[in-house]
Amino acid sequence: MRVIAVPQTKSIAKEYLKVIFFTLLMAIAANIRVPLFFTPVPLTFQTLVVFLSVIFCGRRALFSQALYIAAGAAGFGVFTNGGAGLLYLCGPTAGYLAGFVLAAFLLPYFIGRSSFFKSSLAVFMLAGLLIDLSGAAWLAAGCGFNASQAFTCGVLPFLAGDAVKAVLAALALRATTRMSAASYGS
Repeated sequence: MRVIAVPQTKSIAKEYLKVIFFTLLMAIAANIRVPLFFTPVPLTFQTLVVFLSVIFCGRRALFSQALYIAAGAAGFGVFTNGGAGLLYLCGPTAGYLAGFVLAAFLLPYFIGRSSFFKSSLAVFMLAGLLIDLSGAAWLAAGCGFNASQAFTCGVLPFLAGDAVKAVLAALALRATTRMSAASYGS
């Protein structure tokens, strides 16, 4: 009798369920917000969700962000404050939405499955800055802010929060890396 080895593969359904989970988590994070009186952009947990989606979905994190934006554009109230529709994509947060997609696309190339906390922290902090700069660029180009106003309203208020989110993401990456290493060592 001949034994055929079947390679272990990840279930495609499981991978796409993770994508859907992070799409829904983005919608929830959009509505856990802190409005700021000096900027049209609220504080949310969406940047952290983008980071976590990259940790758990890898390159498929891009799909979760694209699906999130597509759902909002299609009229589902997934954006901040229940916003939806194509016109929402022209509002003050449009640049951040583009930044989420850009970060989800780029981060998997820079985040290795290493447990080096400092290097992953730096990458997450740069990704947070990329999201903020995308948002500020849209505030300047699409909302009529000058460069100084866009930076003051679109980047500065979010730096401290992004640093905290980067620390949490780097800790999550280190924890998942250690768990993966432990499961392979068993």
